[in-house]
Amino acid sequence: TFLDCGSGVGKAVLAFALLYPTCYCAGVELRPTLHEAAVHAASALPGLVARRIRWHRGDMFEVDWGEARILLLNSTGFDEPLMHKCIEKLNSCGVGSRAIVMSQPLVAAGWKEMRPAGLFRFSWGNATVYFYTRV
Repeated sequence: TFLDCGSGVGKAVLAFALLYPTCYCAGVELRPTLHEAAVHAASALPGLVARRIRWHRGDMFEVDWGEARILLLNSTGFDEPLMHKCIEKLNSCGVGSRAIVMSQPLVAAGWKEMRPAGLFRFSWGNATVYFYTRV
């Protein structure tokens, strides 16, 4: 299962669902207009793909992260207390889970960097992206 925490209009969820036909994907978005845009975009997908996608409108901290094997966390703009809250949620994930974290390194026991961080370009600007695995 792929989980995008702060999924916006759903680009990452939709891409993952199209690229990995055996995976379930979920996106959590707090802002109603972005959530609605993601739901609308997914409605244009073939039924077999759309059935593997779940959308949740609300607080990402109220969703269970523990079943996700791959998590995307855009932590750009998160302060230290919010990052600690993210780490608490990430620690519910099983060994072997992967986390892709944007803009801030993950400082947490039990998570190992998989590869050096890299600078990537997004529609909203550049961000350093960190890749981790749960050990």
